[in-house]
Amino acid sequence: MADIQQMVSAIEELPTLPVVVAKITELVNSETTSAADINYTLSKDLSLSSRILKIVNSSFYGFPRRINSITQAVVILGFHSIRNLALSSFVFSAFAKGWQSFDNQGFWVHSLGTAVAANHVAGLLRVPQRTRDDMFMAGLLHDIGKVVMCEYLQEDMERVMQQVAAEDCLFLEAEAGCLAYNHAELGAGLLDYWRLPNTIVELVKYHHQPQSPEADNKLSAAIHLADILARSVCCGNGGDHKIPKINPDAWRKLALTWDEVGLVMDHTLAEMKNASAFFETS
Repeated sequence: MADIQQMVSAIEELPTLPVVVAKITELVNSETTSAADINYTLSKDLSLSSRILKIVNSSFYGFPRRINSITQAVVILGFHSIRNLALSSFVFSAFAKGWQSFDNQGFWVHSLGTAVAANHVAGLLRVPQRTRDDMFMAGLLHDIGKVVMCEYLQEDMERVMQQVAAEDCLFLEAEAGCLAYNHAELGAGLLDYWRLPNTIVELVKYHHQPQSPEADNKLSAAIHLADILARSVCCGNGGDHKIPKINPDAWRKLALTWDEVGLVMDHTLAEMKNASAFFETS
């Protein structure tokens, strides 16, 4: 078993969270933070503020009137949603370059599709809004370990992709056959390095193992299902062309009906048609 923290800390040139994004992440965890605090912090990075307002005013949210300030956006969307937008903007711009062995655009479409599906599953589970926002972020970042492999562990990625092609198997199955770690563990290591909330780190770590005793079974099961549903409606590409089976324990934990699952799929497809603003890095 690989020492993930050691692996992550040994990677040179690994992006660190920008000061403003790190501060926003810290502020949303404070009980005394105000909308003015968020606005003041984001005002230090006009490019990031502009990208956030562009997404907020896109058809993805579909607000009837234009939102002209971060303060207004915070009041309408809430602190955690603004944190999610700041993190999303950073991640999409930090890892925007193409990858030789991987479908960059397809990857991010799948990631956002999983986030959208996770948000709808969270709604069915009636979890608190703060937890729902964390689940959206975990959905978006669930495969971020694959990005680390693409950019910094290319030999490992090549071995996995060659096995995926040769065996026509799941990415996760190929990892198990040729690596001492997997992308979920590596992704969780990166998010821990970035000091993101532990809830998000753990959901990413266990999204393929929702039955693990260390996992928050119900929330991990939700991310696990969201990943599969995003694949099922052809939202992008996670590195293979297979649709995994739903973990039986996860299915029992969620206790959803097939009609509810169908609604999640329909809503995810509809929202992804309006998601282009997320992928614009300027």
